[in-house]
Amino acid sequence: MNKKIIVWKGCYDSTTEYVEISQGESIIVRGHITGEENNHPYFVSYILHVNLQWEVQSVSLNTKSTNPVEFYFERKNNTWQDKDGNEIASLKDCIDIDLSLTPFTNTLPVRRLRLSNGSTEEIRVLYFKLPEGEFLPMEQRYTNIDGRFYKYENVDGGYAAMLELDEDGMVVYYPGRWQRVFPEVD
Repeated sequence: MNKKIIVWKGCYDSTTEYVEISQGESIIVRGHITGEENNHPYFVSYILHVNLQWEVQSVSLNTKSTNPVEFYFERKNNTWQDKDGNEIASLKDCIDIDLSLTPFTNTLPVRRLRLSNGSTEEIRVLYFKLPEGEFLPMEQRYTNIDGRFYKYENVDGGYAAMLELDEDGMVVYYPGRWQRVFPEVD
C-alpha cells in the first residue's frame, strides 16, 4: 500500500490540516482540520473512500464546533444516499465532493478529469459548507492552464482562484487560503 501525508496551513485564518492518503486497491483519505472562526474553535475529521478513477464512493464527516454535525453519504448508481440508505435527489450527478475547509478536495476533479493543457470542464459537486454543517449541489469549473496551475471557479458564486499543484495534482498553494507546509516544495 502506498501512503502519502500532507499538511496545509491556512493563510488568513488559524487552520491546520493533516491528511493521510493510502492507495492500494482503492484510495482512502483521512483528514483532520483544526481552527477557529468568529472566536469559536472547531475540529473536522473526514474519511473519503475513492476508487482508482478518483471517483468518491463515500464520505464520512464529523464536525465539532458550536453546532456539531455528522454526515455519512455513499454514492451508488450515480446518486448519493444518506446513512439510512435514503436517496438525496438534489445531489444526482455529483461525482466529486468539496469540503470548504480543505484544499485536498480540489485534487479529486483534477485527478479524475485528467484535463489536457488549456482544457476546461464544468462539473457538479456535493459541497459541504463547514464548520456550519450545510451541504448542497454546486456547479464548478476547472481549467488546466499548464499542468502545474489550474483555474478553479465556483460557477454559481463567481469566485475564482489559480491553484498551484504538485506533480500528483495536490494543492501546493491556494492563493489567500492555504499553503502546503509538508512536504516542502522545491
